[in-house]
Amino acid sequence: MPNEILIMIMDSLPAIHVLNSFFCVNKRYHQIIRRYMHQINLADVDPHIKEYSCSTLLPAIRLNIESLILDDIETFQKILSFNSKTITQLFPYLRHFEIVKCFDVNRLSKCSIQSLRLLFSLKLEITNLKSDAEFRDLLFCDESRIEILNMKCNGSIVQLQDQQQDSSRTLRKLTLTLQNYNDFLYLLNYMPALEYLDVKAHNINDGEDLNLITSNKFHYLTEFHFILTKMTMYFNRINSLLSLFYKLERLSLNIMCFECQQYIDGYYLIVCSLTRKLLGRKSRFFPKLKNLIDFEFYLLSITSSDIIIMNPTTAYVIETFQSEYWLKTGWKIGCFVNPVRDGLRFECHVFSLPFKYERFSFMPDTFLNYKKNYLTVMACCNWINVRFLFLHDVNHRQYSVEFFKLIEKEFINLKTLFMNKDCSLNDQLIHDRRLTLNTVNVLAVDDENMSKDFGKRMLLMVPNIKILIICSRNLMEITNNFSDQDLRTICSNILKVGHSDDNGNLIQSKEYFEYFPNLLK
Repeated sequence: MPNEILIMIMDSLPAIHVLNSFFCVNKRYHQIIRRYMHQINLADVDPHIKEYSCSTLLPAIRLNIESLILDDIETFQKILSFNSKTITQLFPYLRHFEIVKCFDVNRLSKCSIQSLRLLFSLKLEITNLKSDAEFRDLLFCDESRIEILNMKCNGSIVQLQDQQQDSSRTLRKLTLTLQNYNDFLYLLNYMPALEYLDVKAHNINDGEDLNLITSNKFHYLTEFHFILTKMTMYFNRINSLLSLFYKLERLSLNIMCFECQQYIDGYYLIVCSLTRKLLGRKSRFFPKLKNLIDFEFYLLSITSSDIIIMNPTTAYVIETFQSEYWLKTGWKIGCFVNPVRDGLRFECHVFSLPFKYERFSFMPDTFLNYKKNYLTVMACCNWINVRFLFLHDVNHRQYSVEFFKLIEKEFINLKTLFMNKDCSLNDQLIHDRRLTLNTVNVLAVDDENMSKDFGKRMLLMVPNIKILIICSRNLMEITNNFSDQDLRTICSNILKVGHSDDNGNLIQSKEYFEYFPNLLK
């Protein structure tokens, strides 16, 4: 068989399978498979292939390996158990290294951590990070060569050292997931050469940002992506940070804030002295971002009840994005306002389109009437990135047929649907069983007091469900003690049932397992 045909076949297979099958067959095959020796991925491979790779294959081709991806820390330790060298000594030309699964950082020796700083690119997910010593060993030293770092830290950094230390002079691209915003600011202080920054933080507490010296420090940073996963009262701290990134060209923000003194709209986001004078409002979001080319965002602002503001409407808010500034940029914006029923607070959602993020939270039925600052019709592309939808209406309005028709039509890649407590459906939707969300495979209904009709209709809504999270009492009621024939086919395809209460073990009867025959053991 000609080499070209062999290469076409091998290109369709994982590289590690090609190497496992044809390594040491003969000289001809050795020459052909050399092209597959540079990038090794041992994630999710057969245990026998992993064992052979660690003990025999990788040491034999170690001078060819430039990228190495491992499934877990055990595989890393297994490779080193066959060799006394560190990972960078064993693979001297290694540029990228990654461990996919989360592991306790204490399982890495200090020598192993220090060897990783000789890499060009590193990706890890770690837990039990008790101090910033690992960052000092990896980055904050003259020996570090890392230019690209992707690190996820589960938990906060317990002990941050106050003493002055060396800054990272090589790090150019950083992707970071941290528990606390303060930890991020501390680390950022020692990364003056950054050009690209992608950060996900769980929460922002009150605090001072004065230790972030001056804006001269970040004159290389041109791209910043930030996601805050928990609501905050301290949105002003993001404003303070952005004022230091004065050379930004691309910005992405996903933030939800409450107790706001003013809602976030087009006037709030831009700097316009005339606007400030006419409206008497502070506009401070883009004080120095004069080089901004792209701006993607989802900003939810819930106003405080103890301030008096003009009652915003969706029409008014979208008008603030139709000013000369926004039309000149060409950025497409959408928004909707959900007045809280006490009449004193407002939920104001503003977002760029197409929507960039995988998650949309706190979506009420009034989303149905969201408005855009442009007239062009863009069919089925504004919401294709959304995978997770969190439905919640503070006013407890019933969700309508029209709402779910919009979800079905435009959220074509939706995978997870989470219904918060007090969600309900109107009578038309309860009785209209034709409407389904065929892409959803995870459904969570977090309400112990939901009605039987509501629960049954939601299960019928997602015929391809694989994972169900529900209160055990509700599950028994909805399925009529696991005898309802309308739901039997849907439930027979479910692989996992998670119970949102502590009584899940009480319902695992013979009838339960017959109703859910495909549950993973």
